[in-house]
Amino acid sequence: MQKEKKDLDQIAAVLSEAKKIALICHVTPDGDTVGSALALYAALKKIGKAVDVFSSDPIGEKLKYLPFSDKFNINVNHSAIYDAAVAVDCGTKGRLGDMFGIFNSAAVKICLDHHKDNNLICDYSYVDPQISSTAEIVFLLLKRFPDKCLDKNVAALIYAGIISDSGLFSYSSTTAQTHNIAAELYNAGIDASDIAYNIYKKKSKPAFLLANKVLGRTRFFFDDRVGLAVFFLDDFAETGAGQDATEGVVNAIQSVTSVLIAVTLTEIEHNKFRVSIRSKEPAEASAVAAEFGGGGHRLAAGCRLSGPVEEVIERIVKAAGDFLPTE
Repeated sequence: MQKEKKDLDQIAAVLSEAKKIALICHVTPDGDTVGSALALYAALKKIGKAVDVFSSDPIGEKLKYLPFSDKFNINVNHSAIYDAAVAVDCGTKGRLGDMFGIFNSAAVKICLDHHKDNNLICDYSYVDPQISSTAEIVFLLLKRFPDKCLDKNVAALIYAGIISDSGLFSYSSTTAQTHNIAAELYNAGIDASDIAYNIYKKKSKPAFLLANKVLGRTRFFFDDRVGLAVFFLDDFAETGAGQDATEGVVNAIQSVTSVLIAVTLTEIEHNKFRVSIRSKEPAEASAVAAEFGGGGHRLAAGCRLSGPVEEVIERIVKAAGDFLPTE
């Protein structure tokens, strides 16, 4: 524990000394990477830092509810050099996407993450796979900054990140520390129910129609222990939903009592699919994703696959079957 404290102390000291800082979210940004990065952005701005926030992919409509969501850098100057760059919630080069160059050229490279497959080469890293979210790590880091850094907006962003990756405090990575941090965020004046509604429950009509359409085609394998659904490009066109509207559907499949591994394939280009995997103990979603060069958490992971859809389904279902527990 002393080593962990020292690591965060060192990272806080580096960021306090740096004048120009880049914060980089992972590709296909979710609530944890966005909430964590924007919380850091707001806190560092309060102590006079020049800060830019980057992601290879745009954030989804749901996350535009968050404070400072308009600060994501659209016109990227890839030749800019930063005193420090922070990889937020991403632990591999690939997860940084097109922003790896900005990260790699920084004078000091820092990683804040909670993925067990983290292998990003940095000057300073704080990686804890046992923690609920990177947002929880950001909270611990900001406790080393002046009290004014943790205002209502920063608290709301950290809370959004925590509930995004803890499944509203329902995942096994949620600990007493997670709840204690949430209590401090409540005391900072956040509207927890409003954040939860916007992050987890709010759904546009196109997103509702998309989910119904795709869930109606769910297929089950291995005695209903594997469930799979596919989002086709035509589905988005017919319902008017965006690609970010896929969120939550894989969890609906996972909620089926018999299902141990749930999978959604999202067609992002013709014959190119983004794969989301969720599992229940003792099945391991990250093991399935790793078969295809992906990764993530034990019970929530992802990867990308290419090929005709039926071939992709056959490959991912076989891999899921290989990692089902023997009865």
